Amino acid sequence: MSEERFDRIDQRFEHFDERFDRIDEWRKRADQHFEQIDDWQKRADQRFDGIDTRLDRVDARLDRIETWQTRADDRFARIETRLDSVNQRVGVLHEDVVSRIAATGEARLPTKREMDERFDEMRELFARRIDPLEAAVRLHSQEIAALKKKRR
Repeated sequence: MSEERFDRIDQRFEHFDERFDRIDEWRKRADQHFEQIDDWQKRADQRFDGIDTRLDRVDARLDRIETWQTRADDRFARIETRLDSVNQRVGVLHEDVVSRIAATGEARLPTKREMDERFDEMRELFARRIDPLEAAVRLHSQEIAALKKKRR
């Protein structure tokens, strides 16, 4: 009986050994899994460090842009001040010119009808002067032609 009992105890120990072996295998797989998780976290940390570095560079660039924008705003403010001064001077000069023009009186420009009438008068004047010249040229041309016929 003690032999049987020892056999049962041995079987139980073997059973415990098998369970411990399975637990050891499970622990090894868990360790491998945890190592994979650690590797993944290291890679993620490296990526996040890279992202942080890039964001730091972006922040530096944005700071430079803000500085540039502040300087540009200051320059625009100075330009606006100068433009206000120029606008005031132009306004004064404009008022002066308007008053001078008003003092000279309004220039009267001819209407289209008046211009057409003047052109008609000019045409008539030219026609009166040119018609006698054309008549003289025709007469002289006829006389020259007649003389040429006689010579032949």
